[in-house]
Amino acid sequence: MSKKQNSLFLIILTALLIVMNIILERVFSYFVPDSNISLSFIPVTFAATFLPTPYTIAVGAIGDILGALLFPVGAYFPGFTITNIFVACISSLFLYKNASLPRIVISVFINKTIGTLLLNSYWLYFFFLSSKTKPESFFLFLGGRAFQFTLMLIIEIVINTLLFHNKSKIRKVFQKNLNKYIH
Repeated sequence: MSKKQNSLFLIILTALLIVMNIILERVFSYFVPDSNISLSFIPVTFAATFLPTPYTIAVGAIGDILGALLFPVGAYFPGFTITNIFVACISSLFLYKNASLPRIVISVFINKTIGTLLLNSYWLYFFFLSSKTKPESFFLFLGGRAFQFTLMLIIEIVINTLLFHNKSKIRKVFQKNLNKYIH
């Protein structure tokens, strides 16, 4: 496969992962006022495992922006896009071409702790509550999001291990087919 065909394949695969990200985040997810339970981490983790970092960032960031524009849950807020870029970078740093169990656990733990629990909680607090409450109430808000954090931490570790662990049969099928197109 020529370099031009390889680039075209990467762009098309990234576009498909962006669409999957939008569908899993905006259509097949469970929203409550301060939490969101979804499987949108799967396309980002797929990109982080098999594609270079810029493509992974595109899946997270473009998926968030287009999802917010096509299926708004509220006004678009760039803080969530920043969180998605952070998650994509951390996932790519830990999982690209080497998704061992410790790397999966560390990646998910960092993403959930810093990305979901701290950053997204801060964005929600900043967006909805900061002008109406004392700064100390952020920690109460944070505590309310602990259930989502714990639930999604477990779900992401289990699903990422099943799909993307180095010894996973599913990963081997993906890897075999992608090796034809990505060098």
